[in-house]
Amino acid sequence: MCFRPSAVNIEKKCPECGTVCQPADASCSQCGATLPVAGVAGAPSTPATPGVPKAPSIPVAPGSLQE
Repeated sequence: MCFRPSAVNIEKKCPECGTVCQPADASCSQCGATLPVAGVAGAPSTPATPGVPKAPSIPVAPGSLQE
């Protein structure tokens, strides 16, 4: 079963004065404060970039001693 909220609220609220701003606004129309970037709640974030893999090890014959 898939859950979908009945409505999605994408309004931005100013962290400084509390004014509700438009989703496309980068700054508050009331006080000029920088608004946080809006994301969809529950959406996964961008996965981290994988690191560089380790170099392969030297193969060793079974039964031989490693030093």
